[in-house]
Amino acid sequence: MKTYQEVKEKIKEDGQGNLHLEGKELRVNYLKEIASITGRNVISYYSSFLEESKGVSSEIDEDDLVGFINATEDIDTSKGLDLILHTPGGSVEASESIVKFLRLKFNDIRVIVPQAALSAGTLLALCADSILMSSASFLGPTEPQFFSGIPASSILKEFERAKKDITKDSKKEEYYKMRLEGYPVGFYDYVKNSISIVKGDLKEWLSSYMFKDISSGSKKDKTINKIINTLMNPKKSHNYHFSLKDCENMGLKVSNLEEDKYYLLYQKILYLHYCYIISFEAGKAGKLVEADNGSSSFIPAKER
Repeated sequence: MKTYQEVKEKIKEDGQGNLHLEGKELRVNYLKEIASITGRNVISYYSSFLEESKGVSSEIDEDDLVGFINATEDIDTSKGLDLILHTPGGSVEASESIVKFLRLKFNDIRVIVPQAALSAGTLLALCADSILMSSASFLGPTEPQFFSGIPASSILKEFERAKKDITKDSKKEEYYKMRLEGYPVGFYDYVKNSISIVKGDLKEWLSSYMFKDISSGSKKDKTINKIINTLMNPKKSHNYHFSLKDCENMGLKVSNLEEDKYYLLYQKILYLHYCYIISFEAGKAGKLVEADNGSSSFIPAKER
């Protein structure tokens, strides 16, 4: 296999100027090679979130849907889709839009995670019929966050604790008023509803896609509930990483990319992953949505 450095040297040899532009041809070539191996359509959705120390944001948002529209023009959707994901997450609503669009296009979707699909990225991954991961791949908790990292369950607990303490001792009302006055009116219900929406999405998508072949009943419900409870467990920090083994243990339909039967595919996925990381290191892209049909959508990084 080529090393990261060898791929980087190839990008330098193949063009001039910005590495994003230099790497584009090589990335698309790898996407085409992956499609030739699998016989499926291939779309990659990559974020520069590992470069966010530069003060930019590259989370999932509504702008991204245009990239997916471009990537699915004039293709044979009956061949199914391999969706390669690398994202820290972002907007639940934007993830829902992408899922609804893709599931109307494709009857079969396999998600491939070379490194990380976290938070709303995990939510996006779980619209799949199956998932491919390696020993270097991770999913993350799907609990919504607010104010740059406060888990929804923690906010609910604070409101509920305030109500309980004030009921016991009215003198604490002023204390909690100061603590909670920074939250907007109706925020408690909004947070509670956000948790309900994510749980609802997970239940609907897992039931309709990954476990569609299992007839409704206690076994199917038990499997899906175990997955949801694991991913929404408030005892897991939002930065927790679920490994391939963790995903197997919670009951997801996940396969190991490093198995012999996937060797050639894994090799090309790894080279493609290196290309994206190298391009993000030098370029100004926040996200890239590209496909084996040659489509490439450049989404600039946003200032924090």
